[in-house]
Amino acid sequence: MVLRNCASALANLAMYGNSETQRQMAARKAMDWLFPLAFSGDDSVAYYALVAIAALAANVDLEKAAVK
Repeated sequence: MVLRNCASALANLAMYGNSETQRQMAARKAMDWLFPLAFSGDDSVAYYALVAIAALAANVDLEKAAVK
């Protein structure tokens, strides 16, 4: 349940935050936290983690960090 809430919160920040919020997430290595969550056995955790990764990768400035 905790991982689900964390993944959901990160997805909300990535989707509804502005570009500065997304830059701060990248600076704080949020993608390093999201990729292990994306391979979680819980489908909800994996879904929210992938949504957050996609939202961050959609930002042109952060695309290289997401691919890396």
